[in-house]
Amino acid sequence: MAQTHVYISKKTQNDGDSLVLSLRASFREPVPTNEYPQFASISAISRAIMERSRTAYGKPDIRKVISEEVAKGSPIGKKDGYGYAPFHYAADLGDLEAAIALREAGADIYATNSKGETPAQLARRGKSPGHTAVLNYLLGQRDSAHGTTGSGAFGPKRG
Repeated sequence: MAQTHVYISKKTQNDGDSLVLSLRASFREPVPTNEYPQFASISAISRAIMERSRTAYGKPDIRKVISEEVAKGSPIGKKDGYGYAPFHYAADLGDLEAAIALREAGADIYATNSKGETPAQLARRGKSPGHTAVLNYLLGQRDSAHGTTGSGAFGPKRG
């Protein structure tokens, strides 16, 4: 049986009359891809990263998943219907262990999603200590690769 958590938040616009409800659900079983075709292309690596964020127990060993998928010939940076590569999920969810494992496997820290956002930009928006750790890691990777310091990893790599 599926375990479902629903979070409801309400926001009013400036005029006070409009009410916007947003729902967020997390499911213990896969989202049906026939209802959400953009999820059909999510890689096994991205799915493992998402599962790690949804449970406090039995988290997938991300290094093992990456190793197995790379051995099968799966690209480390495979993007889904939203243009998210696994690195985007790791950054967006504040998963430092996944970010390190992806970088060690050769994932691109400058990959952009369909909105042109890099993993560092997603991590920067996050509010948790995990997001800060991922952002600092990405900045360190960028700085060590280019011999610089600063916040240049927020944007796509420039030629």
